[in-house]
Amino acid sequence: MKTNKKNIRMGAIVTLVLLSFMTLSQITSVQALGAIVSGEVTCDSTAVNNALVSLIVYDVVEDTDYTDANGEYLVFLRDLLTSTIPCTIKVEKSGYTTIYRDTYLYPSTPTDFDIEWEVTQTCNGYVYDHVGDAISGATVKLIRISNSAVLDSGTTDAYGEYSFSVDVQENLYCKIQAEKSGYDTAYITVYCSDQTTSYNFRISSTSVDKIAVFFYATDAITYDYISIYGDQLEDEEDFDTIIYIENTDDWEGNMTYIDTLESS
Repeated sequence: MKTNKKNIRMGAIVTLVLLSFMTLSQITSVQALGAIVSGEVTCDSTAVNNALVSLIVYDVVEDTDYTDANGEYLVFLRDLLTSTIPCTIKVEKSGYTTIYRDTYLYPSTPTDFDIEWEVTQTCNGYVYDHVGDAISGATVKLIRISNSAVLDSGTTDAYGEYSFSVDVQENLYCKIQAEKSGYDTAYITVYCSDQTTSYNFRISSTSVDKIAVFFYATDAITYDYISIYGDQLEDEEDFDTIIYIENTDDWEGNMTYIDTLESS
């Protein structure tokens, strides 16, 4: 099929050359000559083999072709063109998101139309601090993990909201990362697709201490036993302060004390 279509294109090009030496009356008597679209389909600069390519003109599929080992395709319109018209190239393959790309058909010139198989990845959400307040001016980036390239980024507004969209290779392994000077950096990993990834980040100020409070009754557990868990928080979770409160009856007073720690 590919060989036959390449022969058709060569024949069409030769015919076009001959037409350039003919008068208008002679051209109108020539059998209808179609318009051609050809090119390569790639994904992340790599040829995509065996993808189905369809030529759509005014909502009608006029021709189809499968890409070869080099990602090449060729589709054509059989009707005679007297003016330039719009068309759509549809590309589909199992495991990929179907894409549509718009171009034009010309009455006297084949259309060279290479297609990079990409999808639109949208990222949005909010960035908060450790107590849930919005953080403005934080940078949120979409980063390609393989080479740390920043594909796109956005900045949070006064409400801590971010949103951006970028065309990327489908199934590309990336991370969405939120950062701001004076705060910890947080990220999630994603496989890019033609959809929206919504995620709310919570990042802590690097000047904020991590504090754990243990309430316990000595008739149920000893300090030596419960302090084991406190030591784990310090050693493994980087807590700055561990507070132990035993046999308390003043719950309201202790909770007020904890609130002052959170707001300080």
